[in-house]
Amino acid sequence: MKLALFALLFSTTVLANAQEYAALEEAIANTWQPDAVQVVWVPLFGDPSIMEDWTDVKMESELPECTLGIITVTFSGTKPDGTRARATFKGRARVYGDCWTVTDRVKPNETIAPENLLQLTCEWNGLRTSPILDRSRTAGKCAVRTLVPGRPILQSDLREKPIVQSGSPVTVVFERDGIRVKLDGIAMMDGGRGEQIPVRIPEIQKNRLTGVIHDERTLYWVP
Repeated sequence: MKLALFALLFSTTVLANAQEYAALEEAIANTWQPDAVQVVWVPLFGDPSIMEDWTDVKMESELPECTLGIITVTFSGTKPDGTRARATFKGRARVYGDCWTVTDRVKPNETIAPENLLQLTCEWNGLRTSPILDRSRTAGKCAVRTLVPGRPILQSDLREKPIVQSGSPVTVVFERDGIRVKLDGIAMMDGGRGEQIPVRIPEIQKNRLTGVIHDERTLYWVP
């Protein structure tokens, strides 16, 4: 009987805390908008049950965008006697959101086919960079490193499909104040549209320029 009573009291406390955590978790999740995420609050300091009889509860502290790890948040509210009160909580926000992975292994420099993509939910906290959320930004791109099924595809894992190959002839264009200069050279590395690559130019003293790839043969000079 005592065990059952203890279990009832424990579950009631957990439920009350979970209800307060829900408001806290929602506030943290809102910092990720327009991306939709779920947040699980792991408490380290503070008892949210003190706010059970408060009204007009507001979040006082500002959460940084894309909150990660251990954070401290402060709420204010009105007690039953009409006085204002504040409560501070410290904990870890575990953030879960959608991302993409591959169904079959993709080697470096291989193109990711649309049918080789699968959406999953993962914990964003443990990722070294932001995950890819938009499927259209994944399909057709090339892998920077080996991609394996079940592991989220990160922004740092992808690059544009190369349209210029190392050793191919290219033209570097310079435009300013109505002046347009073209220099012929040789690409010194592979690159995709919008990427910067070095180009060897025999005609100039330094023998090298950096250009942004516009198409298969044209780059725009980066001073």
